Amino acid sequence: MKKETLESEKISMQSILEILSPFDVIYDKMNATERRDLIKYLIADVQLFNKAEQKVEKRFVKEITYKFPIEQEILAQFSDKEVSVETVALLERIS
Repeated sequence: MKKETLESEKISMQSILEILSPFDVIYDKMNATERRDLIKYLIADVQLFNKAEQKVEKRFVKEITYKFPIEQEILAQFSDKEVSVETVALLERIS
C-alpha cells in the first residue's frame, strides 16, 4: 500500500501521515549509513537562506525539493500549521 501511494501522482495529507506514523521507530533503528541513504532517496535538493536572511526568517532552510511527487497544497498545509523540524547535518564522503 505504501509503495503504491508513493508511486501515485498525488499524495494526500492523510496518506503522508499514515506513511510517516511509524517513521521515528524505524529511523531510530537505522545506522548512520542507512539514514544517509534514506535522505538521498527522499530529497533532491535543499535551498538554504543566506546568513542575513537566516536572522530575519529565524530558520536555515528556504526550500526542500523532494524526489517524489507532492502537491504544493500539502506542503502549504504543513507550513500553515507551523509544523516543521529543521536539522542541520554534516555529511562527509568516506572513501
